[in-house]
Amino acid sequence: MQEIPVSLPNNRPKAAWLSILRNVAIIVVIYLVITRGCIPAFQTGFGAETTYDPPGGDNAHFDPIAAADDIQAQVGEGAELMAMSATFVKSDGTQDLATDLYVATTNYEFVREVPPPADAPPIGAGGSADGRWYQVTDVDIFRPGQMRQVIGTNSYTYLHKGMDLDENRPTGAKPATIPCRAVPLPRCGNRH
Repeated sequence: MQEIPVSLPNNRPKAAWLSILRNVAIIVVIYLVITRGCIPAFQTGFGAETTYDPPGGDNAHFDPIAAADDIQAQVGEGAELMAMSATFVKSDGTQDLATDLYVATTNYEFVREVPPPADAPPIGAGGSADGRWYQVTDVDIFRPGQMRQVIGTNSYTYLHKGMDLDENRPTGAKPATIPCRAVPLPRCGNRH
C-alpha cells in the first residue's frame, strides 16, 4: 500500500493571532480596572472624601474673585456668600496655588436654605421654629496634588485636587457663626 502524503493546514499563524488578541484584551481590562476603579478609589479614600479641581484651570494664576460665581453655583441653588478670605494674593489679584514656596489659601463660606432633613428633630429638640432649614458649606482652596491623611475611627488617605467642599449638617436656625447678612459676590471691575 502506498502512502499518500496529506498536508495539514498550518494553524500556527491563527493561534498566534488569537494569543496576541487575548493578551491585548487582558492588558486593556487591567488598564480599565486600574484607571477606572483603583486610582479613583485611592484618590477619594475609597469614597470617604471628594475634592474638585479649582475653577479656572490655571492653578498658578487662580483668581479667587473670578472663581466666586463658579464656586457659588457648585455649592447649590440659593447659596449666599457669608464670608471670604484669601492669603498670598499677588498684585494682579491671583494666587499661585501650585508653588511650593508658600501655601496660598482661599476660603468661602456659603449658607443656603434647604429642605428639612428626613430625620429632622421636633422644635424643642433643635428643630426649626419657622420650618426653615439652613446648610453652611465651607469651600477651601489650596495647593492641589497633595496626598492627605485623615486619622480617626475610619482613617484614610486621599488626593486633594485643590478644592474641598464641606457641607455641614442642616440646622433649624440660621447659624450663630454667621451674625451678618449675606454679602454680594465680590467683583473687580478694573482688571485687564
